[in-house]
Amino acid sequence: MNFNHLIPCIMLALLTTATVAADRVIGIGVALGINQDDEAPIVIQVLPNSPAENAGLPMGAIIKKVNGVSTAGRTLEQCVKLIRGPEGIPVLLEFIDPATGKSKKIMIVRGVLDTAG
Repeated sequence: MNFNHLIPCIMLALLTTATVAADRVIGIGVALGINQDDEAPIVIQVLPNSPAENAGLPMGAIIKKVNGVSTAGRTLEQCVKLIRGPEGIPVLLEFIDPATGKSKKIMIVRGVLDTAG
């Protein structure tokens, strides 16, 4: 896969797709980059035992919509803000499955991320 903009995986997973609350990191547990072909956010890492892994979000998924809002024309930071939210609240992602090339939807409930490494 080609990326024209990358943010270090751990920084993105811990700081931008997550909310830090009372020394707990809340999120879905992914690191994102930008897909070179269409400038859409792409999942470059799924953290082990994260809500994203448990829901079955694949690495390489190209995120097209977050809660019905298109990612087209948005910066990576804007897309991350769409994904962020409080613990226990679901987020609906529409993505292109890298295995099939087909559009899929997945509901992921934000949760506490294991940052122990």
